Amino acid sequence: MSGEPPASQRHFIALRLDAVAGHRAAAVDVPEGARRVPEEDLHVTLAFLGTLDARGEASARAAMAEAAQNLPAPRVRLDQLEFWREAIVLCAEPAASPDAAGLLAARLNDALARREVRVQALPFRAHVTIARLRRREALPPRPLRSPVVWVPDELVLLASRAGAAAVPRYHAVHRMAFAGAMPRMSPLLR
Repeated sequence: MSGEPPASQRHFIALRLDAVAGHRAAAVDVPEGARRVPEEDLHVTLAFLGTLDARGEASARAAMAEAAQNLPAPRVRLDQLEFWREAIVLCAEPAASPDAAGLLAARLNDALARREVRVQALPFRAHVTIARLRRREALPPRPLRSPVVWVPDELVLLASRAGAAAVPRYHAVHRMAFAGAMPRMSPLLR
């Protein structure tokens, strides 16, 4: 085995929604015909890395540890839905800029750059993709009836599964707990 990922596998570093926040976000009303993102795949992307080999994954893990060092987990609040016309997706977003998540994303991007890991050069915009729409519709932003609020307990290096269906499916390559976070419990122990 060469240690090379499948060409179609894409890596990114994210904050996954916990079970309660994921369930609430997955329950948001979406237009008819939209393809919902599976509840277990809901996340906020902090850095999109593209395809990584084993060395790139090791560098990403080191950057995650550096970026989150002595930094508490950010509190994330999603309170509005917005349609992203170019991507044809419906996203839950914060109405106000999330300073803590933005700081974490900036620290992460700096740590990745020091390790020469290329990152997609887009400004950070906290959001969770809720659904993919079939066509570009004119949907005005609207507030969520009930905001989705959570404090993630870990940073996760995720990769898309090769051969995934129309809605991407992701698996964790590496997990790193925030300082002071409780370890994740098995769903059977909750």
